[in-house]
Amino acid sequence: MKNIFFIILLFFTINSYGQFILSPDEWTTITDTSVFDGISRAALVIGTSDDQYTGSPMISINRTDDEDIKVILAYWPSSICETSMLYVNFDNESEIHIIKATYSIYTKRYIVRFNPNANNMNIKIFIEKLKTCKMLHMRLSNACGVFINVDFTLEGAFEALKILN
Repeated sequence: MKNIFFIILLFFTINSYGQFILSPDEWTTITDTSVFDGISRAALVIGTSDDQYTGSPMISINRTDDEDIKVILAYWPSSICETSMLYVNFDNESEIHIIKATYSIYTKRYIVRFNPNANNMNIKIFIEKLKTCKMLHMRLSNACGVFINVDFTLEGAFEALKILN
């Protein structure tokens, strides 16, 4: 009887904790300190995908003391193609932005590579859109013929992204 009670309590604790940390559509912020990087900050959210094999795709906006802001896509399907194109749309606008994303086999994450000279979508514009829009739609497509659509709610992004300042 004690074992059953312990298992139920453990399941409830893990389930509650997992939902708190990994709930889709809720922005989370993390701050960490490292001897090598100084203070690192991140704002992240889990999206919803139309692909049943994707799991819980996440977008993370990161910054350390000595680096610029980085946009990282985690828990998306891995790719044997190193370079992918990311199609980005905010609030179902007519404009679709195309951004390069590079897959790292070591970290198993995509790093979004913004062109700093792009007038229509650079990192500053991207962050401002995250703060002011309601929905982010992304399609990751690569030369191997793989594509996946993911949607992220931006409710709460304005407050979460303050951590990057």
